[in-house]
Amino acid sequence: MLSYIELCAGLGGTRLGLQRLGWRCLFACDADSSAAAGHRRAFGDCNEMDVEDIGAATIPSYDVLVAGFPCQPFSSSGNRLGFNHRKGNVFSFIEGFLLKTNPRFVLFENVRGMLSNRGGHSMASVLKALTDAGYYAEWCVINSLSYQIPQDRQRLFILATRVSSNSKSNPFWRSNIQSMAPGVGSVFFHSLFSSSCKLIGTAREGVLSQILEETEPRVGRSLVGKSMPFSRYGQAFRDRFITTEIEHCSSGSYHMSLGEICCPGLDEQEAVRSVRFWGHSGTTRPYSKVLPVSHCIGTNIGAGPTFCVPISKIKGPSQEREVLKFANWSRKQDGSLIFRLTPERALLLFDKEPTALAAGLAGSGAGITKQYVLIGNMVVPCVAQAVGGCLESIAAQQEGELVSHFQSNEELPLTRRS
Repeated sequence: MLSYIELCAGLGGTRLGLQRLGWRCLFACDADSSAAAGHRRAFGDCNEMDVEDIGAATIPSYDVLVAGFPCQPFSSSGNRLGFNHRKGNVFSFIEGFLLKTNPRFVLFENVRGMLSNRGGHSMASVLKALTDAGYYAEWCVINSLSYQIPQDRQRLFILATRVSSNSKSNPFWRSNIQSMAPGVGSVFFHSLFSSSCKLIGTAREGVLSQILEETEPRVGRSLVGKSMPFSRYGQAFRDRFITTEIEHCSSGSYHMSLGEICCPGLDEQEAVRSVRFWGHSGTTRPYSKVLPVSHCIGTNIGAGPTFCVPISKIKGPSQEREVLKFANWSRKQDGSLIFRLTPERALLLFDKEPTALAAGLAGSGAGITKQYVLIGNMVVPCVAQAVGGCLESIAAQQEGELVSHFQSNEELPLTRRS
């Protein structure tokens, strides 16, 4: 059984997933009072405190540092200030805590936008912090659609393990890198590649310190004519990284359909679609997904769990009431009945058994808008369970055995980016 501490714990999606693996949480905290209260109600303990206020001496010995540090600095829905955001400096405190406690493993989570934020500087900063501290790191973007969850939710996960400073091994792909065979060279994610996604494309190599030395783009802008350095899967060690794309393999079947979650009383449940609103110099217009899966639930009302049903599919006022059974807002527009799910019902878009999370949400003391923030920040439990399982699969190995995964310390032929 692995023991862990969780910083920026939120409502507890990660904890629910790791709990199902039998992991033991020794300490959890969140600076947000509603998040801490909800987490405490769901799992029995959570400290309301900033990461910078945690003293390493107060934390017992543990195996894994888990942290879902604030995503607002890196999200594509914001200004993407990165580490210049008022919440971006949270990672610097997490880094300091990591150096003080020196755990064997690390599990970080954030939005996919962190890969490209500020021309790759934000991601390079995190990887450089880990590799400078003596860790080997892998990252992977995982979509909840691959785990029977009807929500198109892609999140970045970083797993790292401490490697002995006198190790002469280098954990990089070498001979088979161009073949892109599932799991080749991966220490952590090989089982995921064989089940829910696969590697595609051509791998690229680079140096972390070179990225950090380059001129950053202006806030919210790309580097014109320059590709982003990090793709959705990669490895990093000793200031170097290698990266390639992945392709998600959706399960095709979900624990509940959108119709079952949103309006089980509707005869034609397959007509339910997820909605976003788009506007430009005029009235906002709804647009819906083609596939019957939810948009990613975000941290504001605009990115809340909003859905629609064609009015032609609704047979009278009584069925309209059935459609709106789990809604707290609705309107008719463009031939559709548009509605937003209550936060409690929206939890079914994250987990098939959200009882603990529902209790936490109810006990958070948060208003309706804040409740959407809490669930929008949450990690899908079964994805956390899958990622934890990737780490657990090598946790029983001794450090010397782990090194056997790594290739020789031959110098990497680095391809300079244009």
